[in-house]
Amino acid sequence: MASRKQHSGPPHRQARLSRGQAAEAREKLAAGGLSHKERHKLVSAVRARDEAASRRSLETRHVIMAVAGTLIAMAVVGAMVGLVPAIHAASGQGTRGTFIVEPQLCVHRCTRTAGSFRYADGETVPDLVYAGSLPLDAHPGTTLPAIRPGGSEFVYPPHGSLSWISDVAIMVVVGCAVGFLLLASTLGLRRRNTSRTGLA
Repeated sequence: MASRKQHSGPPHRQARLSRGQAAEAREKLAAGGLSHKERHKLVSAVRARDEAASRRSLETRHVIMAVAGTLIAMAVVGAMVGLVPAIHAASGQGTRGTFIVEPQLCVHRCTRTAGSFRYADGETVPDLVYAGSLPLDAHPGTTLPAIRPGGSEFVYPPHGSLSWISDVAIMVVVGCAVGFLLLASTLGLRRRNTSRTGLA
């Protein structure tokens, strides 16, 4: 006796409706006169399309939120590390003067050098940060030629500084981390809501 072939594979998926097909299906449902089977088929197809459109809209909002969070975080970090003044100093923009090293309050090794900036006319601005490498024999009272872009709290060596490169790297890393966390949290929340809906 010949054995019957059994077909295996994923279940047949209902074809997705286009926008025009969905509108036509709604018109048919509104007009009535359909059998129970036809009505159930159209309702299921329209509902599936609406749910898919809702998911796409929600995912788009999540991506926009993540991108916005990334840009905001990058802007905040860029302002904190003094990215714009560093770029200006690297291009030679700023007022030239003298940086005066002040006693440092670091417990171990200082990553930033505090001091004051003296303009050519003698005016001195205290509590600024030198974004450059100090000489090995530098000590409180050491004076260094420097440049101060605009009213920045950072001063730089006269030839500029490459600190903007590390500032950009920090800004990108923090921004990407914030964007990833926002996207991951929203996706996790959506999955939890989907699972609760399925159990309901």
